[in-house]
Amino acid sequence: MKTALVLAFLIVFGCVCCHGSQSSEGWKVDLIGNFNLTQASFSNWSQGGENTLGWQIGFDGAFTYLRGQSEIANKFKLRYGMTKTGDAEARKSIDEISLASIYTYRAGLFVDPYIGLNAVTQISKGYDYAEASKTAISDFMDPVYLMQSAGLGHRCGEIFRSRLGFALKETMTKDFPTYSDDPSTPETEKARVEIGAELAGDLHLELTERILLSSSLLAFSNFKTTREIDVTWDTTLTAKVESYLAVTFNLKMIYDRDVSKKRQIKQGLAVGLTYAFM
Repeated sequence: MKTALVLAFLIVFGCVCCHGSQSSEGWKVDLIGNFNLTQASFSNWSQGGENTLGWQIGFDGAFTYLRGQSEIANKFKLRYGMTKTGDAEARKSIDEISLASIYTYRAGLFVDPYIGLNAVTQISKGYDYAEASKTAISDFMDPVYLMQSAGLGHRCGEIFRSRLGFALKETMTKDFPTYSDDPSTPETEKARVEIGAELAGDLHLELTERILLSSSLLAFSNFKTTREIDVTWDTTLTAKVESYLAVTFNLKMIYDRDVSKKRQIKQGLAVGLTYAFM
């Protein structure tokens, strides 16, 4: 198993009315880490039950540089966790690395030109436990999703940002070409390149002093099949109970017809420690 810390991206679509902007130049750095633990143990318990132990660790970072009319916004996200139930071996409960870097030229208009890069992969090998024996189906950088884009973006203070532009999306694999292979061809492709358009946005809204809503949407449409749009929607609601204790609810939905014809949904509720490093 590989263990790591690294990188993430959030990007969202919505409509929010807000005011304000980042005026100070130079670097603005935010780095938050969290750790969640769940445990249950039974001994001679007449009503039955299985011992369970689960943990998750995560990091969210934002590193923004502003100089004159140029802005470089870098964001990363790391999520990794394991769960062990009874005598079964420990299994992954969450595994994500994502990174986004966006350069924006603040032209002083309603929209600003941008160029961007984002990447998504995972930390360790993933398995399908549907059969009697587990089957490996993914690994670190296998697959890895890359996207380069350029277009116009709109900002509403520090609360909401959106962008629309041309995009180049690559899906790269090594040992698991299921994610990149084109079933209509006799060859097995380990890389797929798609040309299309992206629509993305990022919402960061403080509902109260202790409740934060972060939501992101990234939609990609291949010009060859505009009726099939890849969508990733990631929403997190965080409520701070005490200085270092928070309750977090996350809902993530993915629709990618190249991977599954049905939408994929993952949700999690966690209570644990959170700490702002910067």
